[in-house]
Amino acid sequence: MLLTGDYHTHTIYSHGKGTVMENALRAKEIGLKEIAITDHGFEQMAFGIKRKKVPQLIEDCKKATLETGVKVYVGMEANLCDENGRTDMGVNDYKDFDIFLMGIHRFVKFTRFKDFWNMLVVNALYTAFKKEASKSLIRYNTRAYINSIEKY
Repeated sequence: MLLTGDYHTHTIYSHGKGTVMENALRAKEIGLKEIAITDHGFEQMAFGIKRKKVPQLIEDCKKATLETGVKVYVGMEANLCDENGRTDMGVNDYKDFDIFLMGIHRFVKFTRFKDFWNMLVVNALYTAFKKEASKSLIRYNTRAYINSIEKY
């Protein structure tokens, strides 16, 4: 199989090491035709992209596309913030982004303590101890993802 794109890359806008241009140049080097810059969302407290930086991200993606010939999409790896499916990308943000990924992450502003407990603490404990998640945790996580899919 020939891969032509990478739709999950990070830059210095969150916790990546390279710039948008550096990502695009590397993509061109290895023969990719397109990439998405999907830095972490606004409610990622440790290293999420800041709303005030979005216009510069958009400009960087346009410039990298023009200068490298690699199509660079503006994206976000949003954070799942609660069981109801809320993420940190709101409807008003849609106009600025081409691609929207979503997952459960650490250091996020969860909506309620229950969401913090299940999404961060309990998931982390099962992962750390390499244990199979309980049926109730699997139901909770699945419900949160499905609610987000239906909402967005």
